[in-house]
Amino acid sequence: MCGICGFINTDLDREKHLGQMLDRMIHRGPDHRGVYHNHTGVSLGIQRLAIIDLVSGNQPIFNEDKSLVVVFNGEIFNYRELRQDLIAHNHHFYTEGDAEVLVHLFEQYGNSMVQKLRGQFAFAIWDEKKKRLLAGRDRFGIKPLYYHRRGEGLVFASEPQAIFRAPWFSPEINRVALDSFLSFRAVPQPDHIIKDIQAVPPGHLLHFEAGQLMIEQYWSYPQPLNQTENWSDQVDMVEQLLTDAIRYRLVSDVPIGVMLSGGIDSALIVALVTELTGQRFKTFFLGFGDGADYCNEDQYARTVSELYQTEHYEYFLTSAEVARDLNTIIARQPQPCGDGIQKFYVSRLVSDQVKVALSGSGGDELFAGYQWYSQITSKRFYDTLAALVPSAVKKALLPRFSNDLTGPERVKKLAQLLDQGDFIGRYNAYKSLFKDGEKDRLYLGHEPDPALARIATRARLQQLDLPVRNLSEVDRIAWLQIQTDLTDLILLNEDAMSMAHSVELRLPYLDHVLAEYVAGLQYTSKVKGTITKYSLKKIAEKYLPEQIVHRPKHGFIMPLTEWLQSDLKPYLDSVFSREAVERRGLFAWDSLQKIYTNFQRGREGCYRVWNLIVLELWLRVHLDGQDLHRD
Repeated sequence: MCGICGFINTDLDREKHLGQMLDRMIHRGPDHRGVYHNHTGVSLGIQRLAIIDLVSGNQPIFNEDKSLVVVFNGEIFNYRELRQDLIAHNHHFYTEGDAEVLVHLFEQYGNSMVQKLRGQFAFAIWDEKKKRLLAGRDRFGIKPLYYHRRGEGLVFASEPQAIFRAPWFSPEINRVALDSFLSFRAVPQPDHIIKDIQAVPPGHLLHFEAGQLMIEQYWSYPQPLNQTENWSDQVDMVEQLLTDAIRYRLVSDVPIGVMLSGGIDSALIVALVTELTGQRFKTFFLGFGDGADYCNEDQYARTVSELYQTEHYEYFLTSAEVARDLNTIIARQPQPCGDGIQKFYVSRLVSDQVKVALSGSGGDELFAGYQWYSQITSKRFYDTLAALVPSAVKKALLPRFSNDLTGPERVKKLAQLLDQGDFIGRYNAYKSLFKDGEKDRLYLGHEPDPALARIATRARLQQLDLPVRNLSEVDRIAWLQIQTDLTDLILLNEDAMSMAHSVELRLPYLDHVLAEYVAGLQYTSKVKGTITKYSLKKIAEKYLPEQIVHRPKHGFIMPLTEWLQSDLKPYLDSVFSREAVERRGLFAWDSLQKIYTNFQRGREGCYRVWNLIVLELWLRVHLDGQDLHRD
């Protein structure tokens, strides 16, 4: 993995400002720095983390006549196959790595070259003859790419913080994106919490020529097809495709490990990778100290490690460490996000041993693995319950309870489910951090334009749901999960927190060939009665003990409530202080004070409190330039 950046047609100092952008991303690639400047105002740069072709693979990389140049972040797992095809078409290579494949593919196939790539990537190719830039991002958005327009110029980078280095860039809060964050705990791509920053969306290309920019979609997650082939054939095909996905992700010139949580997704990866190679791999587990045993699954991770004789490493995190490192964690986040702490520390554990690790992320999204699927899909129960409540009572009381910032969470949740009886309403009630009415109470008299802001909540969900609204609710939930949480929350943190420690994560469950097949399975292959991830568990039964495969889902729980009552309490008190709230000028202090008081009294869970803390701390670091250890 690497960090890439560049600019075209700007008044930036080529050496100075490209160097500053690369300095900001040195953690992404400490092994080598490469730069390219031409005489027409184009500059490209890369900080390289060397994984494939350690000797000759430094970038930028050129084609034979140097009319094409590429900087590339990620891995093309099928590069050897592509290389042989290109050699057969008389292309000549001077490296042994995957980056050079990109320029020759572009020569041979033009923009359609991206369809041939199997990997996780973000790249930028400058065509000197035609004076145009082609940049692209992988299908799921595993690797990031942000950009900023300035007149007829363009600045891009793997991290938005590198773009902030431009001397004329003055970060300002995007209030519509803020509204989205309050709903989804993340800002939906392509938007950013800072105005005038955009992400190239997953599965898209960026074209820039003669000052004109165009974004083109080349892939989208396929709609469920409800394939009706034989059940056992389906299971066999999933196993074959998952095995192939893992095999591709073992391509490396450095050792590879596996993040092992104790759940079925990562445990199955350990099993299959051992079966494939016959080798003893290193596995890595993160748990929590401070007596938070209820959060830990270390005994299950050890069971898998002992079964497959892995070299197992464990680390148990304390709240004091989080308080000490929070500044660094927040500084590495490209957007404010309440998740990521666990990935930061397990990546640090990995970095002491290997540069590359396989992760089980994406398995829950592909195979419908979350327990709340059954809660959202309990339409008949909630519709029946709602029918028992007189309409006059519902009209008068339910909005009050569902939008009440001070009410107990269980009462609010029930009120929201009764008040929002349709599928999108129930999904929104479960997934939103703050509902629309609650956000209205938070804003300090300058609410974002409702017509724009509400696109980020119910209207956005309805738009995303439109292609699949006639399918099963399980299919609709899985579809929405992949379009929202996976891209905007999970993968954002996978990249940022692993790259903070110069670790490359590879995600076999997000191999697009596997994903396209799984999308077509009947929903009963994913959820059968109360059993989630049904087809995946049938595969796992071949390799793993009953206690791993069929135990209740635990999830990765952090002891946030305890932390916020101990070592993180100074951050809580600081963010919710009247002085801090009024200085920021985003929210009404009395509304935040109610949330703070409710949390202190045990009437408010930790998640909304924590996400508000992270939002303010992120703004302090990236908007105000503060050191978090000084208030």
